[in-house]
Amino acid sequence: MNLRGRSGAVLGAVIVATLALVALSIHLQFMRIGPAREQMEMQGEALRRERAVSARRPVLEEEKKGLEARQAEFREMLPPADDADLEALRRALTADAARAGVLVTVIRPSPAAATPGVVEEVAVAVEAQGDFAALGRFLDLVESQRRAVIVEQFELKPESARLVEGRPETTPATLAMRLTAFRVREEAR
Repeated sequence: MNLRGRSGAVLGAVIVATLALVALSIHLQFMRIGPAREQMEMQGEALRRERAVSARRPVLEEEKKGLEARQAEFREMLPPADDADLEALRRALTADAARAGVLVTVIRPSPAAATPGVVEEVAVAVEAQGDFAALGRFLDLVESQRRAVIVEQFELKPESARLVEGRPETTPATLAMRLTAFRVREEAR
């Protein structure tokens, strides 16, 4: 009986140890599964976000094209600050004068004003001669340039009235104006 009691106790201890090992193994599996499940859920959420972004890609590409077109417009409105810019402004004013039928007699830029930020202001004095209607067209063309230009001040002075080439009597005049042209400083480009 003593052997049976001992072998039963040993057998019981082996069974308990085996069950403890099985329970420990199951516990360790669950401990690994829990973090793995959390990581899988996080990756699944990241995948859903990526799919949502990729679904919006065509819309975002169209928005990008629109923004690039607007950027090109702004670059045209605000050219870089250099000597070529002043020459381009002179050519634009001369072309506007030719379209309006007036003669530009003076284009005199002043040094750029010291302004904070990336945009520079250049004051330009312009004088032109023609009849009132042509000078009005010239003023309208200058103000409607694609480039950012503001006519700050202008004065129309009539000359003596006279008949011009069989047309009804017109009054020749002189236009003196001061405008401000805007451009982007080089370091901001």
